[in-house]
Amino acid sequence: MVLIDDEEWLIEMMELAIRGEFKNVDLRAFQDSKKAWQELAQRDPDILITGANMGELSGEEIVRRLIEQKAAYPILVMSGWTPAEKWVKSFANKKPNISFLQKPFTTEQLHAEISKLLGRNDKPTLNIIGLCPKCGMEVLEGSTSYFCRGRECGFKIAGVVLGQVLNSSQASKLLQEGRTDLLSEFISKNGHPFSAWLILDKGKVVFDFPKQDSQEITESPKPAATNKRRASDECKPLIDAATKDLFLKNAFRITGLPVDATTREVAKQVDKIKMLAELGQGTHTQGAAFPIKPPPTLDEIREAIQKLKDPEKRLIDEFFWFWPEEFGENQSDVAIQALAKGDSKTAIEIWNNKEKSSTDGVVASHNLALVYHITALDWEKHSFENEVSEERRQKIVNYWKEAFDRWENLATNERLWEKVTTRIRQLNEPNLPTGFARRMRAMLPEALDKINAELAIAFAESGKIELARLHIQFMRETHQGLDNVERTAELVLTPARNRLEDQIRRAEERAKENARDAASAAQELLKQAQSAFALYDLFFTKDSDLRNDFFDKVASACNRLQIVYYKATNDDKTCLEILKVILPFATSTDLKQLIEKDINETCARLESKKLEPVYALLKSIQDSKVAPKRKLERFEREAMPVIMQMISLITNQEGPLPSHSRDRPVKIRWTRIGKTPPEDKAFTDLLDSIAFVLRDISLEAWNTNQDKATANAANRLALAFACDSPLDEKLMEDKATLQQMAEQKTAAKRKKFKDTALGWLLVIGVGIVWAIVSNSCNSTNTSSSNSSYTPSSTPSAPAYTPPTVSASGNSDGNVYQVPSSVSSTLDNEKTEIESERTTLAALDAKVAALGREIENDRLTLDNTSQSAVDDFNAKVDRYNLLVQQDKDENAAFNEKVDNYNAKLRQYGQ
Repeated sequence: MVLIDDEEWLIEMMELAIRGEFKNVDLRAFQDSKKAWQELAQRDPDILITGANMGELSGEEIVRRLIEQKAAYPILVMSGWTPAEKWVKSFANKKPNISFLQKPFTTEQLHAEISKLLGRNDKPTLNIIGLCPKCGMEVLEGSTSYFCRGRECGFKIAGVVLGQVLNSSQASKLLQEGRTDLLSEFISKNGHPFSAWLILDKGKVVFDFPKQDSQEITESPKPAATNKRRASDECKPLIDAATKDLFLKNAFRITGLPVDATTREVAKQVDKIKMLAELGQGTHTQGAAFPIKPPPTLDEIREAIQKLKDPEKRLIDEFFWFWPEEFGENQSDVAIQALAKGDSKTAIEIWNNKEKSSTDGVVASHNLALVYHITALDWEKHSFENEVSEERRQKIVNYWKEAFDRWENLATNERLWEKVTTRIRQLNEPNLPTGFARRMRAMLPEALDKINAELAIAFAESGKIELARLHIQFMRETHQGLDNVERTAELVLTPARNRLEDQIRRAEERAKENARDAASAAQELLKQAQSAFALYDLFFTKDSDLRNDFFDKVASACNRLQIVYYKATNDDKTCLEILKVILPFATSTDLKQLIEKDINETCARLESKKLEPVYALLKSIQDSKVAPKRKLERFEREAMPVIMQMISLITNQEGPLPSHSRDRPVKIRWTRIGKTPPEDKAFTDLLDSIAFVLRDISLEAWNTNQDKATANAANRLALAFACDSPLDEKLMEDKATLQQMAEQKTAAKRKKFKDTALGWLLVIGVGIVWAIVSNSCNSTNTSSSNSSYTPSSTPSAPAYTPPTVSASGNSDGNVYQVPSSVSSTLDNEKTEIESERTTLAALDAKVAALGREIENDRLTLDNTSQSAVDDFNAKVDRYNLLVQQDKDENAAFNEKVDNYNAKLRQYGQ
């Protein structure tokens, strides 16, 4: 093969490309076209590869001469000049085996053209990324796009889509699977970032958006109140560029071009770099200062090329690279030329000498700021994975300070911004107005802060918290009055916040699909949030609204998840674990109170579950059909030991509590055991339930069986357990009523005994009188007749004739008779009393039944259901009203009975 071109670097790269593909090739390369012609005059090669414009003897002249000589070997002409393609096609009529290759081209395209001209079946061995969806031929990787090898179908995939670089692996996945991975660096026409998949639809590449991003392409999110800034001051390209990789992604550092390179110089250098990269030879000329290590990848080169085509991005990369004293004169700038040769020491000495000059100092200061900034960032990149000594760390800090000192002065230096404005005018791009310089100036302090903020995040995530704090300190100490540290922190934390919001969404979707997974989703969400929490604590104080809103968002989501989980499983233990973890993260008063309420209710439910066996035993005793006496005996035998043991555990009482007995119950008035009443509502509710059951036994024993002993014993035990004050008062009233009724019964017995004794005395007295009278009659009859006594055939029984009652109502003043009108009144009152007694008994039974119903409801109450709680409270209210009614009617009844008894005493009854 013979290769001719006047560009030395192109010859070197093509020679590498050709030898890499065609083994054992005899390749003779010429930069001088005249010498190449001499070679061709001596012998024919298998193929000639020539440039078009080469000085005195052009490619067109060489081809014309060979056609005239009827050279048979194929010829490949390569050029970036459009007219060259025309004359090549004009020669094709005379020489069919001549072909044209448009510059720039890839090694695959070069291999393909050579193979075609040589008649070989060789195909490119690299960078076939898939098959064309239109014609089925191979799709090749080009410099700025991916294209079908056949070209006739016109299928093409751009290498950069709306700012998103599409690397070869994603392009290959698109062709093979029909869609890429979710890509997150697209920029909409409105300047807003968004995520999307690229998919193939009928041979075209289109977007497929996640649900939450589908509106973001045309609609911009509303900014937070703390992030307000005049739109005229925004400079998004500058903020986007200001990352910890600012200089690693600088297009001029990647390409090695000076900042004032012309369009032709850019095109020429880009071709050179791309070919070097493809051949694995590195992208920098030897000896260049601040080379990137490792060299840039092909994707990074593509991205740099795209940036140089964007006027705003190019200007920003120019701003963050080394300036000549005058734009357009880099070839005569000694410092820039020294830098290009890798002699940064000479360049720095020149800039140090000029920095203090009022005329030349601004460019020197700008370039020195870059030197220190690049050095500091390169060392920080090294520090991510390597430990550095204290001495080296101090040097790095000094680099930062040197850079900051200069940037702070430059931020307000009028001469610097005049130069930026002048440079904009030189570029003369319609999409780059001079107002862009003003926006850059306004945002520069925050852009520089953002670099340190990203470093702080990177160090924090790698566990180097002290270095993270150092960079936050840099943010707070520099550019004071010109920046907004909190807004910058919010900006750099936005990805972390967005990730967590997406995790919250996915956790809630998971809980919606399967409620039993909600607890796991909450726990995983909390685990994922820990690093974000640490970052927010690093940047913000605890009174920051941004921090607190973020914390509340996570805590609130986890609280919702545990509620969903509880409704599906009733697993209080797991819910309590989640609630206790999220409580410290809740910052708003309302959310804290809500979580604390949930914790209390969950604890109450857990305690209630511990008490369920006791409640079951109490219900069994209460519902049994045996006599009240047997119920009380069973309570003392089965329930009492369990209850006393539970009291001992809950109060942490050392040693056994005093034992209960029917006659001497231990009143749980906690002072007796040296304790205060437990605050556990579930436990106090249990004690009150015990008292309710015992009260039912007491009432049943008296009202049904007139069993005084059982009624009093059950009442005494109920008083021992009652914690609720109204219940305690009711039991005390029961006790007084039992005592009063017992006294009345005793008085009635005494009166009955007295009346019985008087009756017997009267009978005995009448008998004695009768006996005396009988004896007297017998004596008289005996003395008046000497004949024997013959009793009458039918002896007459002694007859009793009551004395005549006087008009005053007395019988000789010995017997008291109640007036008929009074007697009638007393009979009526007695009838009323008996009727009311029946009514009161029914009311007492109703109160007792409702009380038992409430206790049963208390065991099964769903505290998470507001309607269930409201219904239960309404029933308690009805019970309290009924109790009050019962109390009032009993008081009125007792008063009526007292009046009746007084009348009886008055009339001697």
